Amino acid sequence: KTVSADSALSSSLEECQTIFHEVVLGLLELCFPIHETINSNDFKEAEARTAAMERMRVVTDLTDSLGKLFRKGKLSPKALASVGKDEPLAPEVLKMLEKSMNKQKQKDKKNKKKGGDSAADATAANLK
Repeated sequence: KTVSADSALSSSLEECQTIFHEVVLGLLELCFPIHETINSNDFKEAEARTAAMERMRVVTDLTDSLGKLFRKGKLSPKALASVGKDEPLAPEVLKMLEKSMNKQKQKDKKNKKKGGDSAADATAANLK
């Protein structure tokens, strides 16, 4: 390998990493309301649950593939700036979070009346 080939490979992989990072953040932002809906229905919709899990599986597989390319090129991924420290959450996301928290509080109250321990127990049961 030549120095310019190594430099080109490094530059290309860093660009892939940056683009992939943006794509994953966008995917998570788009999927959050969908996943919240699935969660609010207690994971009862099998097709929706399966689709959500498959989306995350694809992200995992792509991350693994990108990592293999970095290893093959004997390069280390660059540290990316953390998003979200300076950027406030979008108003839609804040509303969705608030709505989700209120629904969870109502479920917790119902579980306590029924003798259940917590939302964590219900969520763990739903994931089985």
